[in-house]
Amino acid sequence: MSNIYEWIANFPNEFTPCYLKSSVISDLKWWACLLSAPHLSRSLHFREEPTRDYNIWVDVSMNWGIGILWNGQWDAWCTTEDWRAPSRDIGWLEGVAAEIAILITRDKGIQDADVLIRSDNKGVISAFRKGRSSNFMVNLSIHCSEEIYASTGLSSTLIYVDTHQNFADPISRGILPSSHLRLPSLTQLPPPISQFFIHA
Repeated sequence: MSNIYEWIANFPNEFTPCYLKSSVISDLKWWACLLSAPHLSRSLHFREEPTRDYNIWVDVSMNWGIGILWNGQWDAWCTTEDWRAPSRDIGWLEGVAAEIAILITRDKGIQDADVLIRSDNKGVISAFRKGRSSNFMVNLSIHCSEEIYASTGLSSTLIYVDTHQNFADPISRGILPSSHLRLPSLTQLPPPISQFFIHA
């Protein structure tokens, strides 16, 4: 809802016309699609099971791309030359990295669990915890993650690790581990982000 709140806050008074921004239209379409789904629900039941630690680490490099470690296995995506644009910045890359970790968790068939994800970007960690960001493109990663949560019963807990202690850091800079430790290529990036990445 952050783009809608920001748009409403820009009205100086009730008589001033104000045109919808593309980010607001995108949010409204997302909500319309979500709320039109039959039997939509999201459990508010407190999880008694502790957060599961699959040893997930995410990191990004503006000069190379995204690196993921998932339980000792790795995967990586290089950015395309045209990836940078307004709202597509380092914060967006970090949001996409978290989104990919959640996609991998889903594709491994894990359901009804809270999973631990380690990141060295406090801004994105805060955005995922709140469920919103001032960055429109980060909000798209949160939207995608929320759709996965709704369909699988998953949730995620993002925690901060220092950059120098982030095991995914070398991968995000193109220093790739042995190929026999690579994750099986099950995860396909969704269309809104796939055009900006090349599977390494």
